[in-house]
Amino acid sequence: MTIQRLVFAKKFILPSRAANALQSLTMAYAFAANGVRTTLLPGFRARDRRAFQTELERGYALRPTPDLDLTALGGGHKGIYGLHFRVGLARRCLTADAHTVLYSRDIKEALFLARLKRRLRLRIPFFFEMHEILSEQHRLLDTGRADRYETMERELLRELDGIVVISPVLRDDLQRVYAPDLPVFVSPMGYNDAIFSPMPDVDLSGEVRCAYAGSLYPGKGIHNLVQAMAHLPDRFRLLVLGGNPGHELERLREMARNVPNGAERVRFAGHRSPLELAADLRNCHIFVVPQSSGAEFFSPIKLYEAMGLAIPTVATPVPAITGVLRHGETALLARDESPEALARTIRELATNPALAHALQKRCRTSHQARSWTQRAGDCLAFMNESIG
Repeated sequence: MTIQRLVFAKKFILPSRAANALQSLTMAYAFAANGVRTTLLPGFRARDRRAFQTELERGYALRPTPDLDLTALGGGHKGIYGLHFRVGLARRCLTADAHTVLYSRDIKEALFLARLKRRLRLRIPFFFEMHEILSEQHRLLDTGRADRYETMERELLRELDGIVVISPVLRDDLQRVYAPDLPVFVSPMGYNDAIFSPMPDVDLSGEVRCAYAGSLYPGKGIHNLVQAMAHLPDRFRLLVLGGNPGHELERLREMARNVPNGAERVRFAGHRSPLELAADLRNCHIFVVPQSSGAEFFSPIKLYEAMGLAIPTVATPVPAITGVLRHGETALLARDESPEALARTIRELATNPALAHALQKRCRTSHQARSWTQRAGDCLAFMNESIG
């Protein structure tokens, strides 16, 4: 069997700023760009859905393709949209031919498909993209729902033909927790190479502009990065791209006021679209990934976007990052996650232009390999191999 059609079971309503919605939309376009007819069933709040899709493609640099079946469902009411979404999925399962596969990344939609397949005895290959082990996350957070999610995950695993995971750390934990008798493929996140294309060598002779992009939760390490500015000379600046959650933004603003000349040296730009983000990063010299929590399963998309731009990068040595970056080859890794270690590594990179340019050169050579289109192609190859 060769995959000719893919039904992407992801429920979301557009427009949306949610990262998982935009990632799913981008992957659907990427699957279609590989010549596979790809169905996606988003809800639309806009009345003129064709005009909105055109604007969406322009705003996110998504390449229109005839192989994308973007079926617009009414998104004015979440409950009604959810009902239409499941009816649409069921209809496509019942009419699927021998060259169709199902693909999902959310546990509820995946379980709906798994139960539908089992009850109707459908023989459609089914793959799940796993971003976290929900039972482990809930057990860690002590929410009282860990057992419920473990039951759901075990049920789902029995119905799958393969799993795509976003990091080697997640693959190893999946094996430890469930030991599934299934093919497992590690496929980290990617970036849009139409937006994040390589930039020229940075000039580190004057002001050094550092950048952070992403959410502002403490585990992301942005608080340590703001504090690190107090350990760097006045020529270093920090641009923070991201504004959620709002209460952490206010806390960070207060921390920046305690940095010498912080009002001028630390700037908060809020949420940015991908096009705006790329433009902002092109005006910076060093990208920083200060992740302080190693307990999360994550594949840092902003890191891949920075690598697409070939901007010199400093990062912390947590497993999800060390599985992607090589110290001294594709980035400089700090000794630990502390503000002092971050400041020391940023200064080391800023005072060694030859090293910074060497890091950029290595990122440029692997530019296409991390794009969403390449990622989708790799996932399709894995699925084709898994189902023979």
